[in-house]
Parts: sequence; C-alpha cells; structure tokens
Amino acid sequence: MRQLRRATAIVAGLAVLIGMVGGASGQTLDKVGEWTYGPAASEAVARDPERNLLFLGHGGDILFVDVSDIENPSVSARMTTPGNVRGFFYEAPYLYAADGLDGGLRIIDVADVNAPSEVGFTLTLGSALDVEVMEEVAYIADGPGGMYMVDVSAPAAPLELGFFETTDANAVFVETRTDPVLQRRAYVADGNGGLRIIDVTDPANAAILGTFDTSGSAMDVAVEGDVAYIADGAAGLRILNIADLAAIVEVGFQTQIGNALNFHVAGSDIYIAGGTAGLSIVDAATLMDPVLMATADTEGTALEAALGGYYAYVANGEGGLAIYDVSDPTHPVLTSRYPGPRYANDIAATGDIACLTDGTPLLHILDVTDPASPAPFGAVDLGDEGRAVACNG
Repeated sequence: MRQLRRATAIVAGLAVLIGMVGGASGQTLDKVGEWTYGPAASEAVARDPERNLLFLGHGGDILFVDVSDIENPSVSARMTTPGNVRGFFYEAPYLYAADGLDGGLRIIDVADVNAPSEVGFTLTLGSALDVEVMEEVAYIADGPGGMYMVDVSAPAAPLELGFFETTDANAVFVETRTDPVLQRRAYVADGNGGLRIIDVTDPANAAILGTFDTSGSAMDVAVEGDVAYIADGAAGLRILNIADLAAIVEVGFQTQIGNALNFHVAGSDIYIAGGTAGLSIVDAATLMDPVLMATADTEGTALEAALGGYYAYVANGEGGLAIYDVSDPTHPVLTSRYPGPRYANDIAATGDIACLTDGTPLLHILDVTDPASPAPFGAVDLGDEGRAVACNG
C-alpha cells in the first residue's frame, strides 16, 4: 500500500517490523514480534476515521464491525456482494468496493452502519481490483478489463463516463495538476504493460500521455511530484522521472527486495512487501541510487505492510504476524510475536489497536500498546473466512 492510500503498512501474513530507514546499506532487521494466529486471505481494507468502525472485505461479503468496545467487537451488519471484494475507497458516507470478477463497482451507504445499504453499482468486463474516487468520479483498475471512469455524483445511478484499454490494470493512482495547465492524470500499474499515464481530464476522451515499459510486471504505483515509484514484481522497485512525459526515464532501481507486490512511501523511505523475501526498507533520498537499508525475513510471504508510529506490522501469509521496532531504521528489532495458528493475510492498525483476519471465521483484535507483548482484546465471529480488514480505533 502506498503512503497516499493508507497510514498503515500491511504485509500479507502479518509480521510487524519497526524501525526508521537510514544508515548502513543492507542492514538486516531483527524480528521483534510475530503473530501467527491462523491462516487468512484478506484482500481489502478501509476504515472510518470518525467512528470506531472496520470495513472488512470478506470474500463475497462486506462486514461492518463496531470496535467502540474493543474488548467486545461486534458485527453491526453484513452485506453479500456478487463478486470477491478486492479493494475499498471510503469517503463518508459512501464505501466504494472493487468487487473483483463479476462484481464491478459497488456503492454502499454506510451512514447508518447498523443498516448499510447498497445504493448503486456498475459492472465491468474484467476484474475490479482497485478503485479511487476523486471529485465524484471513480477510477477502477479492472485487470484485463482496463480502466473505467464512472460518474458517482448520483450514487444510485452511476454513469460510465469513459474507458481506457490497458494490458492488466492492477492499481490506479489519481492526481490533479495545475502546472502548466489544469490536468487530471491517472497512473496505472499495468502488469506487463508497465506504467501508463493517462489524461483523464475529460473521461470521455481519455488520452495517453506517456508510457514506460518496466522490466517486470507493474503491481503498484505512487507518484510524488515528477517521480513515479513502481512495485514491479520480480524486477523490484523502479523509480522513474516523469517530468517529460514524452521521454520518461528510469533514474533508479533496487532489485534486492524480492518480488515487489506493493509498498508504502514515507518521505524518502519506502517499505516494500517482497513476497518470500520479506519486508525491505529502501532509502530513496538519492533517486539514482536507492539504498537497501534493511531487510527482515518475515518467515512467510510478505504481501502487504503497514506502518504505525515507530512500528512496522507485516501481514505475512503463512508467517502470521510479526512486529518490529523501527525507531532505529538501521537496526529494526523484533518486538513481539503473537502465538497461534499459521496464516495471516491482512492487517490494519490504528493507534494501539491491530485487527487481523486469518482465514478462519474470526476477526482478531489485538492490544499493541506494548508491542513487546501484544494481547488479544477480543474476536468477532464472521461466519466465514476473513478476506480483508480495516480499522479505526
């Protein structure tokens, strides 16, 4: 996950790594904690910043979980979708769900969390994997179906505004620029198609602005200024200068990080979920020479990473949950490991609370006030396998 998407870094399976990047190259992180509480297959997470709510993507269901009493969390409501929830975008009072194959985009009114209601939907031809909403337009990364642009100003009647064909849209990042002219851009991590930059100022006439064929398979993208960061699968992290869209140039890369699936950008530091290579922390202050500051063998498959304060939480597949103190980024220290079964897939953290799905019918709530000794607050019986989680403490 990217900095502009989420304040918490999450790695599938859950391992928690703590530390700040800076110092000797290639420093190995020490694991400070791990929670191997059961298998999980979480894929989507969002949280309500104003209420004590979790939105949990749970296979073909969305669960609305009240955690105002953290010791006794409860499912306020449950909604079944026709697809498999792969991503969320939340902007009160609506929750937008990228609902995978067959589900398209679902729009849910969550003003009354005890009685959420789907108010509208639109189907896509591919598999909706990611969604961002900006100024009442939803941008949907639809896998082999390309990118859809949908007017959601009337949520009950979403209207397709435009479509742009891509190779395999895995993720989308949207921004509005004002220099030299007002322009809205969509950056698409397009699998084997690399990076595609699209002018979506007029969705009905979306036009390609620039492309770059990365060395691997683009899985995630984030942009800051004239720099684009690409999680490029087996080709690692790629850093591009996009100042001249007609001549995009790769200015740096880091390949000692495994299979880059997604990342979290925090200033010049990038936290990368690298599959079986675990969690890597890269200092990209010098774009032409990003330095691998530290790595952590998460003892699983790092799928997503989350940051909270000076702690890194890693959802780590079969490796469960591990928590690392990263206050010294050159020497992250394993703070704790939470015992239990094996396969953690998604985690969300907020304040002193961490929420974990593990492939069992339970959503686990942990108190991480003392990262060296995470303690269970409670669990919610979801009734089926957990797929994704988001939380707000």
